[in-house]
Amino acid sequence: MSGNSTVSEYTPSDELASPEHIPHELPLDGATLVMTMSDGAVLKNFDRPLPPISILDVSFLAHTLKGLTLQVAPNSEAARALPALIGEIAMPHLEELAISVREDGTNPVGNLICLEFSPARLPSLHSLLTLGVQVITHPSLSTNLRRLVLVGNTRRPRPDLVVQVLEYLEACYQLEELRIVNYLGPTDRFIRQRVRRSRPPELPFLRDVHIQEHPQTIGLILSGLVIRPRATILLVGDNDPSRPPIPSHQALTEMLSVNGECLPLLRQLTDVDISYLDGNCVITGANAGFDCVYGKITLKLPDALQDSYNQVPNARRLGDLIRACAVPFFHPTVSRLSLVGRFCAVPNDAWTFAFNRLPELSKIQYDDPHVHTIQLTWLEALATRYPTQDYVLCHRLSFLDIRCGLGGWLVPEQVCDCLERRGDNHQWMIIDEIRIHLTPSEPWPPARIAYYRKKLLEGIYAADVFLDVLNPRRMTQRRWG
Repeated sequence: MSGNSTVSEYTPSDELASPEHIPHELPLDGATLVMTMSDGAVLKNFDRPLPPISILDVSFLAHTLKGLTLQVAPNSEAARALPALIGEIAMPHLEELAISVREDGTNPVGNLICLEFSPARLPSLHSLLTLGVQVITHPSLSTNLRRLVLVGNTRRPRPDLVVQVLEYLEACYQLEELRIVNYLGPTDRFIRQRVRRSRPPELPFLRDVHIQEHPQTIGLILSGLVIRPRATILLVGDNDPSRPPIPSHQALTEMLSVNGECLPLLRQLTDVDISYLDGNCVITGANAGFDCVYGKITLKLPDALQDSYNQVPNARRLGDLIRACAVPFFHPTVSRLSLVGRFCAVPNDAWTFAFNRLPELSKIQYDDPHVHTIQLTWLEALATRYPTQDYVLCHRLSFLDIRCGLGGWLVPEQVCDCLERRGDNHQWMIIDEIRIHLTPSEPWPPARIAYYRKKLLEGIYAADVFLDVLNPRRMTQRRWG
């Protein structure tokens, strides 16, 4: 809005009289209001209070509104006026609506405001964003929606809304973007039984999904939808603050407790990245081509892997995580696996279980910035040979990239041992390229580098070797091939 004009300058027609139960004025002091008109004009206020706006003026403007953004403080007069504004005034040309009830430390949200969105009053609505309110709408309104964002209040979860949300989504055939963040909270078995369905609806245009809820709630939402393979999906699992944290492997299983029909992308992955650094566990799977990504799914898991007394990841729990990850993510289509973090102590049997599901794996990238004092168990698993079947795990492996933090002096020797046992004098087991990046605690003598040159390159186990040794005082690089 310009400095000398207000919304009240518009003259309403006599036929737009408001019902008696609608307040005569909308007290918008301290609120943020942005209105986009059908002719492209934008009316907004940011740093100064608006004068009270007559409900007749809003009714007059409503017939030309194309976009409306309204942010109000909780427990304010403006917040209490929202149900009347949204529920009683027709906005036939409104395409984008964003309503936010802001929460701060001095004025926290009380009971969530319930807003009912009528398809008769909002027939053109394409984008709906809400924060801090409870949404009630009719499935017929959902048919036009292309963007739906529901952000709630973590301290006041509403798990009973899961059934309602899934009913909305079932009718959102044209939906392109879906975001649900702290809107529902943890669910119980009674709610989960209510949403069981034989055939979930398919949303063919959905390309962007972001869900941040309790792992069971995420799994429940995903089980009620069919998301196309080319979508970008972000799933963030939150712990229930009223209960002990659940292990990360259990959270992963609950989040992806869906069949292949609901998430067909999982069976088309080519690249999988698993990262556990500073208590943050992230798993990403992508269907990647030569020059683009055709679909991507990322999981951020609640942290319950490390021992509280020394902040070191528990090897058994990490092993459980690798096993849990292998079931939904590891399929014959995967050709590249990246591991970032302290996975060196994962039990051998967990790696064997995982690698058995990756027959076409050709690239492994491993990066552990921590101090290395033990062997890499995943190399030991890859070295296992089954003589009766003349078989090794991941027989198409052709590229290794290993980066280790301080220490790591055992790594080159273990790589040599692994490749020697895998090859067993068979020419077809040659690795095309090996990259080893080390930061030893003491400078390496030239004789040691020469030894590994002979071991790795002059043998029959690697065609190209890159060894990067970063010493405390200088960096020595050697490349052969």
